[in-house]
Amino acid sequence: MSQKCYALLVGINEYHPQSVGVTPLKACLNDVEAMQNLLEKQYVVPTTYIKTLLNKQATRKNIIQNFREHLTANADENTTVLFYYSGHGSRQSLPKAFQKYVAGTSREHRREETLVCYDSRARIGNRWIEKDLADKELAILIKEAAQKNAHIVIILDCCHSGSGTRSKTQTLSQEIQKREVEERAIQDALHRNYLDNYYEQMWEEKGEITLPNSPHILLAGAQKDQSSWETMMGGKRRGVFTYYLEQALLQNPHLTYAELFSLINPRVIGFTEKIYRYQNPQFETYHFFNAHSHFLTGATTSENRKLYGTKMVRSEWRIEQGEVHGLASAETNPTIEWAVYENPKDEGPVALAKTTQVGLDYNVVEVLKGSLNPDQNYLAELRSLPVQQLAIGVNLNPPPADLASPLFKLTEDKTANEQLIIDQEKDNYTITREGIKLVTGKYDSVSRVSKLERIARWHRILDSYNAQPQLFHYEDFPLTFKVVGDDMLAKTVINAQDTLELTSEEGKYFPKQEQRKEENTWAIPYKITAQNLSEYEVYFMLLHLDPFYGIEVYYNGSIPAKTNEIVLAEGYGLFPDEQLTPTIDRFKLIVSTRELHSYLFTQKDIREGFNKPTKRTGQKIPDDWLAKVLEVFTTKK
Repeated sequence: MSQKCYALLVGINEYHPQSVGVTPLKACLNDVEAMQNLLEKQYVVPTTYIKTLLNKQATRKNIIQNFREHLTANADENTTVLFYYSGHGSRQSLPKAFQKYVAGTSREHRREETLVCYDSRARIGNRWIEKDLADKELAILIKEAAQKNAHIVIILDCCHSGSGTRSKTQTLSQEIQKREVEERAIQDALHRNYLDNYYEQMWEEKGEITLPNSPHILLAGAQKDQSSWETMMGGKRRGVFTYYLEQALLQNPHLTYAELFSLINPRVIGFTEKIYRYQNPQFETYHFFNAHSHFLTGATTSENRKLYGTKMVRSEWRIEQGEVHGLASAETNPTIEWAVYENPKDEGPVALAKTTQVGLDYNVVEVLKGSLNPDQNYLAELRSLPVQQLAIGVNLNPPPADLASPLFKLTEDKTANEQLIIDQEKDNYTITREGIKLVTGKYDSVSRVSKLERIARWHRILDSYNAQPQLFHYEDFPLTFKVVGDDMLAKTVINAQDTLELTSEEGKYFPKQEQRKEENTWAIPYKITAQNLSEYEVYFMLLHLDPFYGIEVYYNGSIPAKTNEIVLAEGYGLFPDEQLTPTIDRFKLIVSTRELHSYLFTQKDIREGFNKPTKRTGQKIPDDWLAKVLEVFTTKK
């Protein structure tokens, strides 16, 4: 592996002898050993680059110190830093200053997730000798490494790891155990002293709290309200999540994060359901982390193939693309065709399939050629989508044959919004929108197809909507955009779409200072909030679709019924781009009865080598969803 990798692996079977309410685990050290062997053998990571903290070594102080001294100190733009934790997880009450970021008003909702360190549940006399490591503190450590431009990977195999950053742990049997301890009473407000008083100082200086949002990926063994399980697997006691993660990477070390999740998520769910438990892993990307880059290396390939998870569910084959991803119904588009692969590097598919039904976040396919094993998971590539192809103008007749794709069609139509201009020698190209040059560069058919497909995918996701929701009403989910510091500049989207026009005045919100980039002086700080006034618990996903065809997920989580307001996004500022007048940023709220996977929406924009600025930063109910879009037009004054 050309990219350097520094790893900190933490495993705790035995906790401090004075610990209260914590029972031993049996698989965590095996998990760490497996991860170390994987790094050394599959990814050729030098042993000296791997630091392990086992049992009594894994105190709160040691975890923090080694994160900083082993990971952050060695971080740079050519380095991957990996933090892996296997042990107990828990939750604790959330200070009021953070509660604007969570939905629901009950005690159950207002919790933050923690990692239980070796000594953080030890009580001597009347005193706890340490605190759990809270997800808000892990975010601080991640921020420090991210400031050095490292590729950051966080893997947590414990209970409540879905936002973190294995409940009172009673052994249900000798064969299976969950990794969770009960909450412990702690001080409210900000008197608990987070790491380095980071948030306390922020509160004193600014009167409010904002959470670090640093580029990284979280691979979590379970959702934030779930348990993570361990049992006998492959002849050893193992954590279910880590076992399937390891097996997938042993089989193919060159998987992207998205491909990895598509393979192991159904395996973990399927295995735990068979033992009458339920564990749903969570993969979340933050602040433009590329989920389609390769595991650990962060490398991206120029290959054009984009693959989606394929699995057997209730006797039917499903591919993880549906209505919310912009896939038309099988009646509207009767020839949606797929090629199905066992591994992403396979030259040829093992089967060909055709869509017969499109659901909320999946489509059902019929295998037309080849055969698939119902106990195995696959990856599918879109081969045909004729009705939904995006028309892109091109100046050559006939259009270049090496630029074919099921997502777009090249046409001589000069009225198409997007145009591809290629010089006669095919040395250079330019992509324009409505006559405005967006990107230009050296001609290469593979990378050009990738850019044009991103444009088509961006349009498909933007334009997706549910014409006839069964349960939902648009007015039950108000989406509000506010300019921070100016109550007059706000817009609440009640129906499916609305617009807001802003004028950016240099220095109005951010006075010109030497340490700021020139463009930041034009920034407009904003906050986006939403409400769930319906009687259903739903899932909110807020997308930012930028004017250069990048898509980032700003929020993805469950929202209890009758939630008055929750903050979905806070930005340091929207500002006009020099190329685009006005600059149009689109914010799309998707409301769904089902949880959606972020990585199926995110994509980088079409500009090469561009570093993005901060701002572009019990009752059974039927599947239902709706979407609403706010277009924000920003113009310089």
